[in-house]
Amino acid sequence: MALCVFLVAAFSDAVDGYIARRFNQQSRLGATLDPLADKLLGLTALIGLTFTSIAEEWRFPLWFTVLFLAKDGIILLGCMIIYMQKGTLEVRPNLAGKATTALLLTAIVVALWRPSWVPFFPLIIITAFFSALSFVLYFRDALRQLTEEDQQS
Repeated sequence: MALCVFLVAAFSDAVDGYIARRFNQQSRLGATLDPLADKLLGLTALIGLTFTSIAEEWRFPLWFTVLFLAKDGIILLGCMIIYMQKGTLEVRPNLAGKATTALLLTAIVVALWRPSWVPFFPLIIITAFFSALSFVLYFRDALRQLTEEDQQS
């Protein structure tokens, strides 16, 4: 049942994004809220699958969940700092961030579905790598935005 609910939520989010792009119904608010909705969906499932009583081999390790929470918390803090400094914020998704989201959602589906033929722990390691890479790229972009502000002042 949890797998079905998660799949419906993920699918409806994807369809919503597709419709917004296809019919040019994008907005600044949507560009901000859509990634937040993706984060909430992924983090909620991740936290639940870290602390539930599912079989150990399908449970997310605590370090992995802490990595995601810390990364997203630092990115949110950085966004607030940039917004307070500049009065505006450029949110530019990167390919590593999109890969991280796709890999995390895949890992969540695998943990809920539990197919014996999927190597779960290597999937977690690959997802963690892309998460770290996306963090570095977002951090670099944040520094660029702050530096541009300093040069314009």
